[in-house]
Amino acid sequence: MGTCGCDDRHPFTKLRLAHPDKAAINALGIPSTDLVSTVEMVNGAYSQRLLAMVEYIAANYPVNSISITELQYRVDGYGPDPFRTPCVCTAYLAFSKRTDWPRNSDGSINIDGPSIGTWRSYMIGSLLSKATAIAHKYGKQLYMDVNMNVNNMALMEITLDKIQVMLQNADKIIVWGYFAEDHSRPRLLYRSVNSLASSGWTG
Repeated sequence: MGTCGCDDRHPFTKLRLAHPDKAAINALGIPSTDLVSTVEMVNGAYSQRLLAMVEYIAANYPVNSISITELQYRVDGYGPDPFRTPCVCTAYLAFSKRTDWPRNSDGSINIDGPSIGTWRSYMIGSLLSKATAIAHKYGKQLYMDVNMNVNNMALMEITLDKIQVMLQNADKIIVWGYFAEDHSRPRLLYRSVNSLASSGWTG
């Protein structure tokens, strides 16, 4: 038995065509062609489709685990969209107790603001908790892919916080490190993963 991976992007195409208002909005206000909004991903119709897919795989395929990947919302997921209820920004404000997204000096959204990472991890953790419960019902495990940028310490800290939340809601994490794209040495990624393991995190 092996692991079955669920890439959340491709089934979105039909949903995007039928409901373009569900698309994630990036920090520049441009709708995504690959991702639904964070709220839609966790609590909307797309969430139900994803969870139904997890249940179908767990119930019908001879695998011992299911892995969810490509839930990357660092660049996308920054409403508000007045036609979406509740809008993504409203969900963030309610969680963070803030009055706006964190901003850079030029007024643009600071997409690396720690409060955004904390909120997003909470939301994705909620989705993973539901998926994990479904997988366990059929004796399967639920894994989550997490990307890591070893060249940006600010992003690294956000990633470590995210990993902790993910591990509270999934059976295991799988760390992805695109060292070629990040222009880093593979050895640096190896050391980072070993550091995670020595801290008690398994992946």
